[in-house]
Amino acid sequence: MPSFLEDNNMLPKKIDKGSKTAEKILSSHMDTGNPKRDKRIDVRVTTKTYEEFTQITRYLGTTNSSVVSMLITEYIREHKDILNEQ
Repeated sequence: MPSFLEDNNMLPKKIDKGSKTAEKILSSHMDTGNPKRDKRIDVRVTTKTYEEFTQITRYLGTTNSSVVSMLITEYIREHKDILNEQ
């Protein structure tokens, strides 16, 4: 199965923030097993990258933080076999 990063056709079109579609997309990528989020990840990117990323997330009706959470969840899902080997 291709990652949603690799297949642009899988990216949602503009979403109404309060819509059921937005809730479904966001909740499908969120880890609901542990609602307590007490860890922080700091990343450094160029100004251009940050501005483009922010423009896309705003267009989609999401936040930068929620998209980063989705990316991390997808990354873990794709590499789950590594965790099972240990």
